[in-house]
Amino acid sequence: NLDGVNPPFTIDNIVFSAAGLNVASTVDADTTFSHFTGQSVQYYSFNNTASRILATVSNPNQDLGCVTASLASVGNGFTVLNTTGGSYARSNKVILLSPATANTTATYQATFYFTTAELAMWGVDAPNLKLMKVASGVNLSSTINAAQIVTPVFNDQRSTRGYASYTGSFTGGFSQFMLVSAATALPVTSLSFESKANAKNILLQWSTSMEINNKGFVIERSTDGLRFETIGWKDGSINTNSARTYSFADNFVQPNQLYYYRLRQTDLDGRENLSPIKQARIVDKTSLLITISPNPASQQVKIFTAGAIGWSNINLLDAKGSLVQSWKQINCSVAPQSLDISRIPAGVYLIQVQTGDVL
Repeated sequence: NLDGVNPPFTIDNIVFSAAGLNVASTVDADTTFSHFTGQSVQYYSFNNTASRILATVSNPNQDLGCVTASLASVGNGFTVLNTTGGSYARSNKVILLSPATANTTATYQATFYFTTAELAMWGVDAPNLKLMKVASGVNLSSTINAAQIVTPVFNDQRSTRGYASYTGSFTGGFSQFMLVSAATALPVTSLSFESKANAKNILLQWSTSMEINNKGFVIERSTDGLRFETIGWKDGSINTNSARTYSFADNFVQPNQLYYYRLRQTDLDGRENLSPIKQARIVDKTSLLITISPNPASQQVKIFTAGAIGWSNINLLDAKGSLVQSWKQINCSVAPQSLDISRIPAGVYLIQVQTGDVL
């Protein structure tokens, strides 16, 4: 068409341009997103000139709801980090991920970004740094006794894009995240501690991701959450970089009684750290439950009764039902009681326990 209406034209080329995604490095950077199971979300903040990335969180095993990402502290280089395993270094930059509803059980993969300037003081150590996750609210200037430390995947884009990223897999919900020196360690890095009420006992289970000089764990129990007594011990793995799982069954429990449990982790040098307190209660029982250990026995046997509280009369009967020995007014409903059977001939016997009106 040559009359000036919709004249023909030719496009030689098209050039697209866009601003790069900058790395957040100031405390005014924060953002909130709704995050669901299996999603990968980039957490970035906007200002008047650019978008600034704080973190990428991928593949959570549960819906997280609204999660806010922010910078708890900023700055180039590093500062001293004190742990129960020694003194190390951590990045001045600390990223905080905070779900609107507190979450301590999610597992996920997270990537954190640091500018060339933020990494400059680390020098040649930058590719070997680790990521540390510390619970929200913990003062990083104090001595850290509980954290998760992971060896991340390092992606170096400093020469072309001006940043590097560190990606690691985490468990136990959300917290404060930072870079730490490669040698950073805690005597025990705990991942979980749970208590579960079964029909006849309460099972305690816990795991660690790393142990250094870990002698073992004292298992403690309370009925009021204040006064604890020792009920068991589990040997630690001394030194290991692999995950370890432990369990302990409390067989001496009464129905309808709420019990409180905690672990007292003990180092070879005597230093101790207490776990969070967990609670459990077994379901109601309508009959007397008797626990005997060991079985078979030769010198002494321990007996414990659940389902009735008070003093018990205990009869030992032979295979014909004849009385061999009896023990009167034994309180075996609070703690196991030892019975002396050293003078009783070897054989098969029955134990009869009467507590109040329950036989």
